[in-house]
Amino acid sequence: MVVKLKHIIFFVFLAVSLVGHSQGLPRSCVGMTVRYGAQGWAGSTYEWFVVGGNIAVLYTDSADVVWYENTDHKIGIVEISSMGCVGDTVFLNVEVGSVKLDIVSLAEICAEDSFIFTPNLGFLSYKWSDNSTESTLAAKDPGIYWLEALDSIGCKSVDSAELVVNPLPVVDLGPDTMLCKDDMLSLFAGYDGALFTWSNGESGSMINVNAGQQIIWVRVEDTKGCLKSDTINIIECNVFGPLGLVPNTFTPNNDGDNDTWEIERILDYPKAEVQVFDRWGRMVYVKKGYSNDWDGRNKSGRDLPMDSYYYVINIDQDGIKPVVGHVTIVR
Repeated sequence: MVVKLKHIIFFVFLAVSLVGHSQGLPRSCVGMTVRYGAQGWAGSTYEWFVVGGNIAVLYTDSADVVWYENTDHKIGIVEISSMGCVGDTVFLNVEVGSVKLDIVSLAEICAEDSFIFTPNLGFLSYKWSDNSTESTLAAKDPGIYWLEALDSIGCKSVDSAELVVNPLPVVDLGPDTMLCKDDMLSLFAGYDGALFTWSNGESGSMINVNAGQQIIWVRVEDTKGCLKSDTINIIECNVFGPLGLVPNTFTPNNDGDNDTWEIERILDYPKAEVQVFDRWGRMVYVKKGYSNDWDGRNKSGRDLPMDSYYYVINIDQDGIKPVVGHVTIVR
């Protein structure tokens, strides 16, 4: 007579990454080893069956199982008593967490931009290489970034990605320049570009510019899609220089005529600084943002004597040298 053994009980007494149980189902993580045990009659032996995994080590009444990444995970066991009686096959379904984490393997951005690493799925918790715990990470520096994530079962997975930061094209049209009559200036947008867009509609790496007040800009895009632009101001020709006429005499006598030192185009340069020195090299007047209002007084507000004074006007604009000369106060 064959006696069926039906009282066999499964239990788990070693789970390296076992997180807990829900609704009585054991849980595990892909790639982790879990030891499952059987409790039956004394002296019984057991046959084991695994679906969705491998038996790594088989013991008398237990087995170490490594689970694969698929949707069907279960373990079965048959008890054979010392008398040779064979029990029914008892199966245990196992919930195996499989974190398919992906934050891309390689990302490229242009300097001054940033890249947002975003996991492909939602997870229970996050830990990034900078110890932040948000679901995404904004990065702008080159290097390797990694994310450690836990799924709803508590299984951990790590993925990493490299961020490459491409330099911007080198674009320099040079300082602002004054052109007169038949003068012509060649502007070169550099060697790094794949696409060149100029304000005048041209698309080559170099253009020629003639005299006349104008602002020229270029936008350069390289093969990586990185953009850089630069602008140059072509100054209207003036025989007196960028400031136009700078009087060498004025008469601050409060008669309403020529009482202040009025420089023709000084208001075009709101950051310009005017410095005035006496014949001994002492600074007697200074003003940044000069507005044609010097009336011949020194820094203390006292009238300066009639004399010739040396001046330096710093325009504070790239490519334009300070304007120097002498101005005489006549009273």
